[in-house]
Formats: sequence, C-alpha cells, structure tokens
Amino acid sequence: MVGGAVGARILISYRMGSFVKQTDSNTSLTSKSNELPKRLPKFLVLHNEEGKLKNMSPFLIQKHIYTFAGNVQSVKKMKSGDLLVESSSLRQSEQLLSITKFGDIPITVSAHASLNYTRGVMSSDEFLMVSDSEFVSELEDQKVIAARRITLKRDGQIIPTRHVILTFDTPVLPKKITAGYISCDIRPYIPNPVRCFKCQRFGHTKTACRGSSALCPRCSEPGHEETICQNPEKCFNCKGNHASYSKTCPKWKIEKEIQSVKVTRNISIQEARKIVHDRTPKTNHSYSAALKTIKNPDTPLEPIQTPTDTIVPKPSTSAEKNEETITVKLSDWLALLKAHKLSLEKEKTNDKKQEFLKPAPKNKRPKKDHTNSTGKNSNVKTKSNPNKTKSQNKESESDLQTSDNSISEMELSEEETYLKPNLSAKFKSYITQRNDFQQGSRASGGVACLTSCQIPSKPILLNTQLQAVAIQIQLTRRITICYLYLPPRVHIEKTHLDDLNRQLPSPFFLLGDFNGHNTLWGSTDTNPRGCQIETLVEDHGLCLLNDNSYTHFHQASQTFHTIDLAICSPSLVPYWKFSTCTNLFNSDHFPIVRTYVKNDFPFPKRPVKYIFEKADWPLFESLCQLTPNMVDKDSIDVAVNTITDCIISSADNSIPKTSGNIPKLCKPWWNTECDTCQKTLEKAWYNFRRYPTTHNLIKFKKARAKFRQIRRRSMNTTWCSYVNSITRQVSSKIVWDKVRKIFGCYSDTQNISFLNYNGQVISDAKEIGNVIGQTLSETSSESSYPNDFIAFKKREEQKSVDFLPSYAEDYNSTFSYHELKDALRKSNPTSPGPDQIHNNMLKHLGESSLLTILLLFNRIWQERVFPLSWLKAIVVPIPKPGKDKQDPNNYRPIALTSCLSKLLERMVSARLMHVLERSKWFIPSQSGFRRRRDVIISHNNNFSLLVTSTRRSYNSQEIQEIISSLPEEKIIIGADLNGHNTLWGYRSNDNRGKDILDFILANNLNIINKPDAIPTFQRNSSVGWPDLTLCSQSLIDSSINWEVLEEITLSDHRYIETTIASTVGNQFYKRYKTRHGNHLRFLNILGKEIYHLERKIKTARNSGELNNATIELQTLIINACNKSFKIKKQLLITNPNWWTEQLEIHKKKEH
Repeated sequence: MVGGAVGARILISYRMGSFVKQTDSNTSLTSKSNELPKRLPKFLVLHNEEGKLKNMSPFLIQKHIYTFAGNVQSVKKMKSGDLLVESSSLRQSEQLLSITKFGDIPITVSAHASLNYTRGVMSSDEFLMVSDSEFVSELEDQKVIAARRITLKRDGQIIPTRHVILTFDTPVLPKKITAGYISCDIRPYIPNPVRCFKCQRFGHTKTACRGSSALCPRCSEPGHEETICQNPEKCFNCKGNHASYSKTCPKWKIEKEIQSVKVTRNISIQEARKIVHDRTPKTNHSYSAALKTIKNPDTPLEPIQTPTDTIVPKPSTSAEKNEETITVKLSDWLALLKAHKLSLEKEKTNDKKQEFLKPAPKNKRPKKDHTNSTGKNSNVKTKSNPNKTKSQNKESESDLQTSDNSISEMELSEEETYLKPNLSAKFKSYITQRNDFQQGSRASGGVACLTSCQIPSKPILLNTQLQAVAIQIQLTRRITICYLYLPPRVHIEKTHLDDLNRQLPSPFFLLGDFNGHNTLWGSTDTNPRGCQIETLVEDHGLCLLNDNSYTHFHQASQTFHTIDLAICSPSLVPYWKFSTCTNLFNSDHFPIVRTYVKNDFPFPKRPVKYIFEKADWPLFESLCQLTPNMVDKDSIDVAVNTITDCIISSADNSIPKTSGNIPKLCKPWWNTECDTCQKTLEKAWYNFRRYPTTHNLIKFKKARAKFRQIRRRSMNTTWCSYVNSITRQVSSKIVWDKVRKIFGCYSDTQNISFLNYNGQVISDAKEIGNVIGQTLSETSSESSYPNDFIAFKKREEQKSVDFLPSYAEDYNSTFSYHELKDALRKSNPTSPGPDQIHNNMLKHLGESSLLTILLLFNRIWQERVFPLSWLKAIVVPIPKPGKDKQDPNNYRPIALTSCLSKLLERMVSARLMHVLERSKWFIPSQSGFRRRRDVIISHNNNFSLLVTSTRRSYNSQEIQEIISSLPEEKIIIGADLNGHNTLWGYRSNDNRGKDILDFILANNLNIINKPDAIPTFQRNSSVGWPDLTLCSQSLIDSSINWEVLEEITLSDHRYIETTIASTVGNQFYKRYKTRHGNHLRFLNILGKEIYHLERKIKTARNSGELNNATIELQTLIINACNKSFKIKKQLLITNPNWWTEQLEIHKKKEH
C-alpha cells in the first residue's frame, strides 16, 4: 500500500515489510569515530620485558589501570609475573590496548592466548561428508575460526566420527549455531589432561620436561620401551595397578575435572587447579589428627567476630601452659566449645532483648534526599508479607505502598504472595517477576520480585523445584539477587539448595523466608531446617548478613523470631549493611533493608521538565521579547542560538521545573484520616513491642482493624470519584489516560535491560546507550539496503542535478504570518528536542516575537542554510513489543528534534501538499494523510481492506477477530504471514504454512497469489514469498490481475499490485450546513422516534441487537439532516491561507 490507507477503488497497490529509512552518512546517530569495534579481546595480558611489574606496588598498578580504563572486571597476577586483566566492556578493552607504559615502565598489552577463544563440540550425522575447511568458510559469520573432526583409530584405520570441535572467536560459547538449515546444539569441549610421554607426569609435555630419564608408561621403570615391557602395570602418579595412561587413574580423573572447571568457568589452569584441590579432601589426614597437632600460640589472640556471630573461645596466654601441649579427645573438645558458646549466646540474647525493647526513634520514616547525585547510600528493601486470606491479598499493593515512604528502593520482594497465575499485579515504575505456587485450585506460598525501572537489570531463569526468583542488576558492578521461600512443613532436599546456589552468578544475595531456627542468627534453638541452612552456608563459603535482629512476630504465641535471612557472597559483606524496620506494615514479618554503604553509586534521576500547569504566561510573554536585531546581524546559527537562549532564560524565570527525583509510589487515597489512624496504630504497636501483654495486644489489634476500615473506605471513595471524573466534558486524551491507569498500563514500566553484544554482556547504562546507538546507526546505514537499491542509488547519484531554485514558482515565496499562526495552531504539545523549547512556549509568545521567528524562517528559506543545532536530536530507544530486550536490534528509535525545526517543516509541508494536490500527482485512491480522504470503508460499496504483518508470532485468533468485525460481503487481506507452502511459491511446507492454510479454509477465503510469480521478498542472497493476498468468495470473480512489480523499493519487500473490477465509484459522506438550517425541525423529527429507539438500546441482549439499533439511529439522524439542512459541496482541494490574489494574478501571467 503506497503512503497510507486506501479506500474502495479499482486499483489497490501495497507493499509488505518494514520501511528502511534512507539517511545520509553525515547525519547518523553516532559518528564513525565513536563506533565500537566489531571484536575486541576480553582478557588482556600486561607484560614488561624486564619483569619490573613483579616489583611494582599493587596499589600503583590499580591506580594506573583505573586511570586508563576505570573499574575493570578483575586483575590477576600470572605465574610469569604478568598481569591478566578482564575487561567489563568493549570500550575498556579498547582503552587497555592503548596503554604503553605505567609511569616510567614500558609495557605491552596483548590478548590472552586462550581465554578469548572457546571451543565447543557439535554432534550431527548430517555433516559426516563436510570437510573442516567448509565448516570454517560457511560458519564464518557465526565467529567460527577453526574446525577439527574427532576421529577414532581402530585396527590401524582412522574412522571419522559425528563429533566436530569448533573454535569460536568469542570468550562466551554459544549454545546453538545454524549450519545450513539445521540448528545444532553446542556443548563445551573438555580436552583430555596433558601428560608427559617422558616422565609420565601431568601438566606439561615432553618438549618442556626437565626429567633426566624416560619412564615406561606401563610399569613406570626407566631403561626400556613399552613395546617390550613384561613387568606388571604400575601407575607413576597414583602407584595403582594400572598403566600411567589409564583413564581409570584417580589422578587422571582429577586432572580431567581441572580441565572441566577451566573450560566451564573460563579461567586459567592454575585457578582451576586451586579450586579442585581446595574442594578435594586430603588423604591420610583426619580432622582428629589435625586437632591434636594444634598448639596454643605464644601471643594473645583476640576473638574474631564473624558475620554469623560465631564466638571462638579466647586461648589461654599463661606462660606455663604455653610450654606444654594438652591433648584431649575430639568429643570432649566439641562439648567444651558448645557449652562455652551457649553461655555466650545466652548473654547476647538478653542484651538483644533489652536492645529490642528500647523505645524506637521518633522519626521512623526518614525521607531520602534525591538531590545528591554524586554520593548516595542506595537502599534495597525486601519484605515478607504472608497474606492469609483472599481479602488481604487485595490489599497487598496498598500495604506495600504504605511501607514505601521510608526509603527509596531499587529492589523489592514479597514472599508468600498467595497469588494465582491468572491474577496480574502491576506497580508503577517497577517491573514484576513472580513465581506463583498453587496446590490444586488454591494459591499457596509464592514469591515475587519488584525491580526499579531506573537501573539496568536482567531476569535469570532458574531450573529448580523451589519457590525462587532471581534477577541480576547493575550498581557499581553486576549483582545477582535471588528471593527464596521455603515452606515450614515441606521437606527440602539438600541437592535442590546446592543446585540453586550453582545457578546464581557471583556475587549474589540469597534472601527470603527460610523458616529455619539456628543459634547462629539469634534463635533460641536449632531445628533441622536451620542445620540444613548452616550446612549450605559452610559448604559454599557464604556469609550471613543478619545481625540477630528479629524478623518475624508470631501472633499466636506473642513471640519474636528470626526466620528471614540475608545470605551473600563474601565479597559483598564489607559494602552492605543489614537492618530491619520497626513497623510490621500490616504483616507478621519485619521488612529487611539492605543498605549500600559506599558513596560511589549515583542514584538515578529523571530528566528535568517544565511544569506548564503552574506557568506564569503573562510574565513569560513580557520577559521573552524577540527583536529583529537578533536575526539580521549575525549568521543563522548565531541567530538561532540567540533566540533559543532568550526563550529558555525567560522560561526558567516564569515556569517551574520538576526536581528530577524518582517519584514514590502514588497513593491518591491517602488523607488526613488515614494519617491519624496510622499514627494511632504505630503508637499501639510501640506499646505492645515494649510491654508484650494481652491488654496491649488487644489494643494493637483494634487499632489495626480500625486502620484497615478507614483505608478501605478511603480507597473505595477515591475510586468512585476517579471513575466519575470521566465525563463528556473531559478531553479524549485525559479520558484515555485515565482508562490506561485503571487497567494498570503505565508509561514508565519499560526497564533498562542488559544487552548481549558480540558475545559480551553489556550492563553499564552508558555502554548500553552506546551499543544501541551504534546498532541503530548500522541499521539505517547503506549496508542494510538491498543490493539492487544500492546499485540504483549509485547510478542516480552519479547524475548531475540542478538544484538552482526557480523563484518564479509561487511555492518559493516567503512565508506569511498567517502560515506561521496556522502551523502553530495545528502543532501538538510534543516532546522538545535538545534545545528544550516546547510548543507551549511558542504558542504563548507575543506577536512581535512571532514576527521575529517568521523573519528567521524566511531567512533560512531564502539563504538555504539549515541551522547546525537543529541537526541534533535526542534518540529514545523503544523496545519492540514481544521481542528480546537483550538484543540491541530489537529497539525502535524515536528522535526528538527541535520544535522550531518541526514548526518550519509543518509550514513547508502545507505548501508541498497544496502543490501536489493541485498538480494531481496523487492517484485517486490514495488516502490516509490527504485531507478529507481518511475513509477506508465505503458506505455503499461494503468493501473492506485488511493489511497486516506477522513477523515471528503468527496469531490467527487476532486476525479472526478483525475479520469478524468487518463486513462479510467483500474482504481483501494483504498480509506478511511468513509461512512456507507450495501453494504460493515455496518448494516445501512448514508448520506455520499449514496453520495459515487451515486459517484460509476455515474462513472460506481464496488465495490470489500466483505460484509462478517472482519473489515478493529479497534480502542479500535469500528470497521468498511471505506476502499473501486473500479475498472473500464474492470477490474471486472480480479479480482481474495480481502482479509483483519489479521496480526498486526502499525495503526488502516488493510492491504488489492487485486490480479488481468494480462498477461502483467512491462516495463521500455528506456534509451539512448546520449553522443555517432549521434546527427546530431537526429536533422535532428526532424527538418522535428517539424514545422508541432508546428503549430498544436499553433492552438489547446481544451485540447483534445493539448493532441494529445503532444502524437505525444513524439512519434516523441522516433522514433528519436531509430534511432540515442543506448539503455542502465536496471540495477536494482547498487553497491554503498563504495563497493571495497577487500570486493568482502572477500565475495567470505565467501561463
């Protein structure tokens, strides 16, 4: 379809596919100097020829690296003395490669020999006859740089297998590749351990061996070869009864495990060896034997306070006892430790109880200051809120909003949500990730995570049977946060917890309601669940952030417990502080707050905007006095900057601005009565917490019930008033805004997602913007055009074109004041560009200032110089619905340009439309953007046109609903359905093609496509016939011609032209002169029938009766108009307001 919608006409020409925008290379989103390289190494080696890096201070090295590239992912010292640096972004790799010296020490930076590449195994019987070189050449676009087939040697013959080792030029191994038409899985390639054929040891080869004599691999004795050896087998490494090359050797299995750790974690062989050796128990070395060898130290030692508050007894410092070693049994030693530990913990429990019963601070709701963007404590809040009944579940959102006044949260969670999967829960400015649990038809348990849309994040899919959700966020570095709920009466397997821990990328937080008691985190006793959690912490080397604060209040027993835990990686302990709120917030769990203690993370802020509802427009008009001197003297660029500065300075003095802080969750139902009840509830809770008596508990429950009653009443009253505010006097924009809010469709629910770009994960907000800008620039560049269009473009650009203007043409005359006012009247309050000038400011300028702007526009029009500041734009990437947000290609750019530039464009567009309409350059059936041509369904022809496109997610139900709403007599469907079937040109069928064929047969439609037609789609070397033209049975005889045009298009789809025979011409709706008609007669005619029609509408039982009543109402109104008013003439082309009599006389003289 050319240009827009088409009415019922003889010729219908349409084109499938997305329009590829043609842009000049000078106006790309990002200049070529800022382009990110296609492939940069992630792991770099810093080397000095003289080995001076060994003696250099680590602090100085860290400062140099931070100066050149900022905070890198990791820095490690290699065995050779060189430094291994892991970059966190492509830009950091580029900056590190440019380093030549650290102070006076020259260094060379090179890519690591093995960590920047990965090897995987592909297994398939389809590629047995494919050579290694063919794999490399065909899979080059998927970063395959080498291929080697695994072979077997049997009876002296080499037999090829179905397994091929592929080497990828990326540090992250892809999960799948597409080889031809086959999608193949890729698994990591674990090489066999390296064994020396000379000394038979693992870890080096024969050429690097320092051994003096060669050993026999069969018996491990020197002096002979394996072929003549008759001695019994003996392994040199483990001394077992097998050869040194046997794969049953325990040492070989450990070396194989080291290789597996090295490949799966992408680390060096030394690091992998250390990890495997640390988790492998030592032989012939028991714990009791190790305990007996421990001697008391000579110097006094202070007890160490660990995160779990485990107390180590202070050793004796007596000189007499230091001279001798006391040997005790292990059981006696553990009993002494336990007794000493219980006594200390009893004292701590009493101290903790006294501390808990202290009066809470008066200011229990500190408001966070958002103005400091350089140093700010970032708060992450988690809350366990078990809702016992369905009525409480309806108030969970309001409970959460009530608790959000205290701090500014980036991450929120709720355990025991009791939500069913079909119930939606939406929060403004937050994205929700849920794991609902249901026992039969009843919701039970469940966990939910709310992440702020202001920080980059990525959900993590967990393969576990536990009730858990996980998400990865970017603060100063990537942190994984997992929320877990363990039901109290359900047995939890240890393997499930271990498997969950292995799925979480480090560093991570493991938070939630564990329902476990243990003296390590402040409980008075220890249950099996608590022992299980303690084992999890010890086995995986984790830390506990809890500070013995109570996290749960049991109402039945009126006791406090600690069952909500905050477990984290050791690297996170120094930077995060654990605390709990003193208020329950209508729950039985205290909210847990984790605070980031460093000041190196700026809190996100929103763009500052003008508040036009509070603007002082008379003051703005008096301050903004634009004079002709601002435009006449200097160049156009200087004049534009002068006018912009004058408008912005006047707006700053007369229009208030927003603070830029992230708004809190809005509670429109909160009033003074709710505030009073909230204070009464907090006071009752404080009294009960300090004096937990039955009387105080009853007072607390009464206050809570009263608060719930007031809150429900306030919410219902506010809801009714909000719905009643939608009246006929309200504009359509406000109506639809209110409707969207009712359905929970907020505009700020799009989060910043991590990106996967060139095999790397981009998580920094600035890097995300650069990558998206680079991708959008490449998409709109010349490389994305079809080859035919590129060749056509080069041929046309070689032709010389005369751009000299003809001032004799009337459209080249200067603009008038009426044109400016008309364009300004039609402009909408769109978002401003980089200059921050809004259309509301331009509409409130005085007449003298508007004349100055008109003078500037005429100067630009006559001198043909476009201002440089208007070439800049703010590009907002909008994620495409239903697409993966981690792919930078799935974003649609929205460019915000200057409103002054758009105002001039509107004036030029009005002139061009007049010229095109007067010259009759549009085909008669062209509609959509033309004036009085926005009718696509004719009233008499009963003819409908449906144009749709389904790229990846074909949904026949949506198309079925659209078809059912259209007239059934004459329907034409133009669709990009992306289905393969031999009926419309393809050589084979696929599943979508079968579904499309079933859809066509079910709706009694016919295919107009010709099987022998040229392809409707062409991109590089691939062609296809995805575009279908369908019609109803009543139009099959009227179809005369269906043709795919060969002319060049700006897309990868060709034009399709369908000619339909029709004897009925276009008819326009009648337009009446309602100002000068007989209004009394019109009302009398309507009054006679409107009463009966009103009863029909009220008694309508289905949509058919309602549609009949609607048609009857339209007929009644048309008949009344025909008898009461005169009909206006149909004017297809109208003269614009800038067309004057002088121009008309000049035009006649020309002809």
